[in-house]
Amino acid sequence: MARVTVNEYSNGYSDEIILTALDFSNTTAAAETITVPVNAGDVVKGAAIQTSTAFSGGSLSAVSITVGDDADADGYLAAYDAFTGGDSQAANSGDLLDGTTSYFKVYSAADTIDITVTPTGDGMADAEAGEVRILLDIARL
Repeated sequence: MARVTVNEYSNGYSDEIILTALDFSNTTAAAETITVPVNAGDVVKGAAIQTSTAFSGGSLSAVSITVGDDADADGYLAAYDAFTGGDSQAANSGDLLDGTTSYFKVYSAADTIDITVTPTGDGMADAEAGEVRILLDIARL
Protein backbone atom coordinates (compact mmCIF):
# COMPACT_ATOMS: atom_id res chain seq x y z
CA MET A 1 0.00 0.00 0.00
CA ALA A 2 1.26 3.44 -0.80
CA ARG A 3 0.30 6.77 0.59
CA VAL A 4 -0.03 9.31 -2.15
CA THR A 5 2.30 12.28 -2.47
CA VAL A 6 1.22 15.84 -1.70
CA ASN A 7 0.72 16.48 -5.43
CA GLU A 8 -1.40 13.36 -5.87
CA TYR A 9 -3.56 14.11 -2.80
CA SER A 10 -5.54 16.64 -4.82
CA ASN A 11 -7.65 13.73 -6.10
CA GLY A 12 -9.18 13.54 -2.59
CA TYR A 13 -7.65 10.24 -1.50
CA SER A 14 -4.71 9.69 0.84
CA ASP A 15 -3.96 6.01 0.15
CA GLU A 16 -3.82 3.89 -2.99
CA ILE A 17 -3.73 0.10 -3.10
CA ILE A 18 -3.22 -1.61 -6.45
CA LEU A 19 -4.03 -5.32 -6.51
CA THR A 20 -3.01 -7.49 -9.45
CA ALA A 21 -3.34 -11.18 -10.25
CA LEU A 22 0.23 -11.64 -8.94
CA ASP A 23 -0.66 -10.46 -5.39
CA PHE A 24 -2.51 -13.61 -4.31
CA SER A 25 -1.38 -16.99 -3.00
CA ASN A 26 -4.54 -19.14 -2.57
CA THR A 27 -4.99 -21.80 -5.23
CA THR A 28 -8.39 -22.78 -3.84
CA ALA A 29 -11.57 -20.71 -4.01
CA ALA A 30 -11.12 -19.06 -0.61
CA ALA A 31 -11.25 -15.40 0.39
CA GLU A 32 -7.99 -13.51 0.85
CA THR A 33 -7.73 -10.37 2.95
CA ILE A 34 -5.34 -7.44 2.58
CA THR A 35 -5.17 -5.09 5.58
CA VAL A 36 -4.46 -1.37 5.90
CA PRO A 37 -3.57 -0.22 9.44
CA VAL A 38 -5.39 2.70 11.07
CA ASN A 39 -4.61 4.33 14.41
CA ALA A 40 -6.82 5.67 17.17
CA GLY A 41 -8.19 9.03 16.03
CA ASP A 42 -7.94 8.28 12.30
CA VAL A 43 -11.03 9.16 10.26
CA VAL A 44 -12.05 7.29 7.11
CA LYS A 45 -13.95 9.71 4.88
CA GLY A 46 -14.08 7.94 1.54
CA ALA A 47 -13.32 4.84 -0.50
CA ALA A 48 -13.33 4.08 -4.21
CA ILE A 49 -12.42 1.19 -6.47
CA GLN A 50 -11.71 1.03 -10.18
CA THR A 51 -11.05 -1.95 -12.42
CA SER A 52 -8.13 -1.47 -14.80
CA THR A 53 -8.24 -5.08 -16.01
CA ALA A 54 -10.97 -7.50 -14.94
CA PHE A 55 -9.78 -10.66 -13.16
CA SER A 56 -9.90 -13.77 -15.32
CA GLY A 57 -8.15 -17.07 -15.95
CA GLY A 58 -7.98 -20.52 -14.47
CA SER A 59 -11.47 -21.71 -13.54
CA LEU A 60 -12.55 -18.37 -12.05
CA SER A 61 -16.22 -17.63 -12.57
CA ALA A 62 -16.57 -14.59 -10.24
CA VAL A 63 -14.45 -12.24 -8.12
CA SER A 64 -16.04 -10.08 -5.43
CA ILE A 65 -14.22 -7.39 -3.44
CA THR A 66 -15.46 -5.74 -0.24
CA VAL A 67 -13.76 -3.07 1.89
CA GLY A 68 -14.58 -2.56 5.56
CA ASP A 69 -13.30 -3.49 8.99
CA ASP A 70 -13.97 -6.01 11.78
CA ALA A 71 -17.21 -4.27 12.75
CA ASP A 72 -18.63 -4.02 9.20
CA ALA A 73 -16.88 -6.10 6.53
CA ASP A 74 -18.38 -4.10 3.66
CA GLY A 75 -18.80 -0.79 5.46
CA TYR A 76 -16.75 1.23 2.95
CA LEU A 77 -17.30 -0.62 -0.32
CA ALA A 78 -20.09 -3.19 -0.72
CA ALA A 79 -19.66 -6.26 -2.92
CA TYR A 80 -17.85 -5.12 -6.07
CA ASP A 81 -17.67 -7.40 -9.12
CA ALA A 82 -14.08 -7.38 -10.43
CA PHE A 83 -14.57 -10.32 -12.80
CA THR A 84 -14.79 -10.13 -16.59
CA GLY A 85 -17.91 -8.17 -17.53
CA GLY A 86 -18.34 -6.83 -14.00
CA ASP A 87 -18.23 -3.37 -12.49
CA SER A 88 -15.82 -0.71 -13.74
CA GLN A 89 -15.86 1.57 -10.69
CA ALA A 90 -17.66 2.34 -7.42
CA ALA A 91 -17.32 4.79 -4.54
CA ASN A 92 -18.60 4.96 -0.95
CA SER A 93 -21.09 2.12 -1.51
CA GLY A 94 -20.91 0.70 2.04
CA ASP A 95 -23.20 1.64 4.94
CA LEU A 96 -20.44 3.53 6.80
CA LEU A 97 -19.98 6.00 3.93
CA ASP A 98 -23.24 6.09 1.93
CA GLY A 99 -25.38 7.68 4.65
CA THR A 100 -27.18 4.49 5.68
CA THR A 101 -25.49 4.61 9.09
CA SER A 102 -22.97 7.44 8.62
CA TYR A 103 -20.76 9.32 6.15
CA PHE A 104 -17.42 8.64 7.87
CA LYS A 105 -15.87 6.55 10.66
CA VAL A 106 -13.65 7.72 13.50
CA TYR A 107 -11.48 4.98 15.02
CA SER A 108 -11.34 5.04 18.82
CA ALA A 109 -8.57 2.40 18.86
CA ALA A 110 -6.01 1.02 16.41
CA ASP A 111 -7.58 -1.34 13.87
CA THR A 112 -7.29 -2.39 10.24
CA ILE A 113 -9.26 -1.69 7.12
CA ASP A 114 -9.88 -5.06 5.50
CA ILE A 115 -9.94 -5.56 1.74
CA THR A 116 -11.50 -8.97 1.16
CA VAL A 117 -11.21 -10.62 -2.25
CA THR A 118 -13.52 -13.61 -2.70
CA PRO A 119 -13.19 -15.75 -5.83
CA THR A 120 -15.61 -18.37 -7.12
CA GLY A 121 -14.52 -21.46 -9.04
CA ASP A 122 -10.77 -21.20 -8.42
CA GLY A 123 -8.17 -19.52 -6.25
CA MET A 124 -6.94 -16.01 -6.98
CA ALA A 125 -3.40 -17.37 -7.46
CA ASP A 126 -4.69 -19.07 -10.62
CA ALA A 127 -5.90 -15.81 -12.14
CA GLU A 128 -4.00 -14.98 -15.32
CA ALA A 129 -5.01 -11.32 -15.49
CA GLY A 130 -6.55 -8.65 -13.34
CA GLU A 131 -5.85 -5.30 -11.71
CA VAL A 132 -7.94 -3.07 -9.45
CA ARG A 133 -7.09 0.25 -7.84
CA ILE A 134 -8.52 0.96 -4.39
CA LEU A 135 -8.42 4.50 -3.04
CA LEU A 136 -9.00 5.49 0.59
CA ASP A 137 -9.41 8.94 2.11
CA ILE A 138 -8.04 8.68 5.65
CA ALA A 139 -7.42 11.73 7.83
CA ARG A 140 -4.61 10.71 10.16
CA LEU A 141 -4.50 12.50 13.50
